[in-house]
Amino acid sequence: MSTALEAVGVATQVKRRSGIIEIALVLASAAAYSVLCFLAPVLPRTAFANARQILAVEHALGIDIELDANLWLHARPLLASISSTYYSLSFFAITCTALAIVWMKRHERYGLARNSLFLMTGGAALTYWTYPLAPPRLMPELGYVDAVATQSAVGSGYTQFAEALANPYGAMPSMHTGWAVWTAVVLGAFVWTKWWQRLLLLIHPLMTIAVIIATGNHYVLDAFAGVSYCIAAAVIVGAVTALRTPPPEPYPPRRAERT
Repeated sequence: MSTALEAVGVATQVKRRSGIIEIALVLASAAAYSVLCFLAPVLPRTAFANARQILAVEHALGIDIELDANLWLHARPLLASISSTYYSLSFFAITCTALAIVWMKRHERYGLARNSLFLMTGGAALTYWTYPLAPPRLMPELGYVDAVATQSAVGSGYTQFAEALANPYGAMPSMHTGWAVWTAVVLGAFVWTKWWQRLLLLIHPLMTIAVIIATGNHYVLDAFAGVSYCIAAAVIVGAVTALRTPPPEPYPPRRAERT
């Protein structure tokens, strides 16, 4: 009995230590992502030229709904304040919560979830370096209003932080969207697998997409890109994991029974 209790205690200590390491790894990765975004060598004129290009493509496709959504939200101060606060806080809090849930409930799947999150986020940071894009909120001459900065005290603080320590021209892809979709995917695949649970998990990404567009922070194509990056990261990590996993050992042949 004492040996079994000691084994449980050792396993608990090991898991606790590895949990602390994982927390440090996630925080360090978040800091590295912020630094990479901040250091992106962006020329504002290139970012605004790309923005006009995105708007032209969306107009041709008939999906340029950003201005109408932005003005609609701006005319409803209470909803704009709620949306701005959601934009400012949900992405980090909900993503970290999802990581913790997978760690506690499906520990054997945690590596897949974490690695796909890191790959998606790293790919986004690389894109910010190669394709700077000014968000709609930085083009007030077109009629856009920065809802996050003007409609919420929390959002105003977030905007000041972003202007000081982040890259304002990193609109493509929308990582708010990517992280929200990732949350729904990993929780729906590994933890809450009933159809109605998966349906509820869709609320967060759908709300996120609506909020990022209506607050003037992203284009519709940014949201599509965020979804695409999430799917690509999941496929790549899944494929690499499958290749590295040794095949199961075959069962030994059954000996013929004596008659």
